[in-house]
Parts: sequence; C-alpha cells; structure tokens
Amino acid sequence: MDKKIPNKIIVLGGNHHNGLGIIRSLGEMGIGVYFIAIGVKKSFVAKSKYIKRYWIVEQEKEVLDILIQNFGKDQFKSIIIPSDDNSATIIDENLDYLIDNFIIPNIKNKSNEISQKMNKNKMNELVSKHGFNVPRSFAINLSGSKNVQSTMMAMDIDYPVIIKPINSINSTKSDIVVCRNNSQLMSKLKELELKYYEVCIQEFIEKKGEIGVQGISTNKGEKVIIPGIVIKKRDSPVSPGSTTYAELVNSNNTRIDISTIKLLVCNLVSALQLEGFFDIELMYDENKMYFIEFNFRNGAYGYAYTKAGTNLPILWCLNSLDKNILSSNDKDTLIKHEISFMNEFSDLKNVLTKKVGLFKWILQLVTVDTLLVFNIKDIKPFLYKIVFK
Repeated sequence: MDKKIPNKIIVLGGNHHNGLGIIRSLGEMGIGVYFIAIGVKKSFVAKSKYIKRYWIVEQEKEVLDILIQNFGKDQFKSIIIPSDDNSATIIDENLDYLIDNFIIPNIKNKSNEISQKMNKNKMNELVSKHGFNVPRSFAINLSGSKNVQSTMMAMDIDYPVIIKPINSINSTKSDIVVCRNNSQLMSKLKELELKYYEVCIQEFIEKKGEIGVQGISTNKGEKVIIPGIVIKKRDSPVSPGSTTYAELVNSNNTRIDISTIKLLVCNLVSALQLEGFFDIELMYDENKMYFIEFNFRNGAYGYAYTKAGTNLPILWCLNSLDKNILSSNDKDTLIKHEISFMNEFSDLKNVLTKKVGLFKWILQLVTVDTLLVFNIKDIKPFLYKIVFK
C-alpha cells in the first residue's frame, strides 16, 4: 500500500476515537500515520501503534508551524485529514497558506468556505433547496438579555423546542437541549449567553429514530461515495445525538428508503462542490425524514465502515491522487456486510443512568461486531484510556 500512496498522511484531532478510527483504517493497510493532537494535554489516540510520530499542541499557530516545517517541502504533497470540527476549521481557514504543499479537504479550493457552511441556519436553508425536510428554526443573538427577551416576545413559538449552538465549532453536544416551556427556554438562553454569541432555536420533532449518512467526495463533488447507512440504536445520555450503539446497513427497511436518501445526499454534496469527508445526521417520525446536521469531516463511527469492508480514508486518499477512481455507482464501494458497533466507553453511561440494563448491555458488548476503542491488534489506546482517562 505504501507503493500506491507515496504521500505522507497527517491526521488532525484531539482526544477522541474519531481520529483513532481514521488512523487504524490507514494503519491496517500498511500506512504509518502522522498525528497532531490539538487543544489537549494528553491523547489516548497518540498511543496507537500505527502512528509514526505525533505532536500535542494547544495553539493553532503551532499546527501550521509543524505542518510547514515537517511536511512542506516533501516530494509528494502530504495529505491532511481532520477528524473534528476544530481541526477542520483550522485547515479551512488557512487553506490559501497550505494548498500549494498539501492535499486538503475543501470547497471550491477557497478558504473559509467550509467554516461558513458550518453555520446551522445557512446549512438549513441550503438543504431545504435540495429536498430535505428541516424543522422550523430561527437564530437568536445572545449579546444582551434585553435583546433576547424582546426577540423572544416577538416570536411565535410552539413548545417544545430544541436549542443548538449556531456553529458546531467549539460547541459541545451537551449544549443541545430540549425546552418544554418559556421558563426553561429563557433559563437555558441565559446560561448559554456566557458561551455563545448566537444559538438556533428549532421546532422539536418527536422522533422515532435517527440515521447517519457518511461518505467521501472528490473532484469537486463529481465523485460521491456512500457505502452504507447507520441506524442509531442508542446515543450518549450526556451528549445527545452522539451515537453509542448502532447498526451499519445497506438495505431498505419499512421506514428508511436508503436509495432516496443517498440520491438526496449525493445531489447536496455535489452542489457544495465538496472534496473531503462528510457525515450527515437525519431523523424520522411517523411520516417524514428530517435533516439534523451536516459535518464536514469523518463521522465518529467512521471506523465501522472499515470493519464492514469499505475503507473510506484509503478511498479518499486514492481518489484525491487520481488513483483507483470510484463513484457511488460502483458496487465495490458498498459495505461488504452489515454490522453492529458500539462506542463502549460512552455507551456504558447508558447503564449508569439506567437507560439500559447491565445484563443486556454486557450481552451486546460481547456480541457486537465492532468496538470503536478496544482493538486487540492495537490495544494501547484502550488501556491508556482506562488508566488515564
């Protein structure tokens, strides 16, 4: 595999299993990875045996210095893969500075294009034009309590509603909350004004379930690959929406028309002219499918796709180098088998909060097809996370 990809590959991220999944996907194909952990003091991800060298940094400038000094003059352009919103933003905002020496996820080869699309209101408007149902929503400026109160009084709000940070950069899933009356809403807005300039208030849908659509896109959105769909079974009790136990499938069921979903997503990604990874979250009630979020990066459960037979990090690197060009019409890009997977550390919290029984959880733990942290072939990250979490 090193002969097919002579370029060095750099993964950016933090202390999260998302980056670990990318590193393992590459490492299992014989590729040693360089890793830069950003904004943390320690990282269990850095213990992976597939990492050639790693750096742990706190400031954005340090990331850029490391990239230029260590990889800027290589014969073959190094490939950068961000694994979280923060690292995706750093690369996107400095695209003009890096593009001559690196292969980087981008939109139209322009700086700040991805960062601008991370705004939830702007993305909601865009996806609505491409056939997605979007719950009614509006933005609220939190710059002053009087401004918030007057704005809220002018709004025709039907409760319950859900509050989300307007931009996913530097936000946390725990700040996404449901408010069932005006008192709860005003109290939460007052709390969030200490952290955010603006938030999105959205109609709350009584969902029956959620799905995730992950894939890659190259050649300015002309080549889009979606190997399968994630059917969420459980999410984190402390980070709502963060998948902890799920199935990865590629066949329709009674509620989910996978072919239609793939077509909508392909059209959207192509319209964006995206080159990179994407992870789209959708939910459904009795009648409709609704758009939740678009992430311009590899999804946290990305390693499950590798274990199901479609290695998205490898495919993106090859396609970005104009090698082994594939598209969504190629059967070879579909997952080879449907699997179940679990983020074992996060899902354990569902036992502690009594959302799932201990016996049932243990049975699922030992029978699940893939765990996102434990890996007998790369055991050190798991052990380090237990001891130094």
